[in-house]
Amino acid sequence: MPAAGDGAPMVFVDIDDTVIEVFSAKKQGAGFGYNSTRGLNGLLVTAATAESAPVIIGQQLRKGASHSARGADKVLADALGALKRIPGQDAPVVVRADSAYYGAKVAAAALRAGADISVTVRLDQKIKKTIATVEDQAWKKIKYKDAIFDEATGTWVSEAEVAEVPFTAFSSKSEDQQVTGRLIVRRV
Repeated sequence: MPAAGDGAPMVFVDIDDTVIEVFSAKKQGAGFGYNSTRGLNGLLVTAATAESAPVIIGQQLRKGASHSARGADKVLADALGALKRIPGQDAPVVVRADSAYYGAKVAAAALRAGADISVTVRLDQKIKKTIATVEDQAWKKIKYKDAIFDEATGTWVSEAEVAEVPFTAFSSKSEDQQVTGRLIVRRV
């Protein structure tokens, strides 16, 4: 089972979609998705537990042109409900997702199920404004074990800085839909 920084067991739940290519224009539900491939869109929720490698705990097959987050809140809620019914599963759960799932409905589904959530956010004006509030002394240097190639600069990067700042997501929505947490920022 994956462990937290202090060695305590945790369950990591990941949500993402994939396009399953089909070759017939007559295939029911097929459409051209985000990758310009004719196919069906599969939404998958996986969990990494002590008893197994990542396993699928939730799934939904959608039309090929579906947006990643379409129906994700319902699939995630059902998957987290199934996870709770696994005997002996009482470790804390962290839902991880990319920026396609950064939305109040997905966050609410995770929080209602008692899970924590870690979601990549898009770099919009609100995020930029929040990052600008990070004080110079808050940045901590980190060194990567393996260098990462930065395509934008054409160089290998092995160091970065990280900082965190309090953040309220979905602040334009009603107070019961807002999520208070922290924004963790990495800069190279």
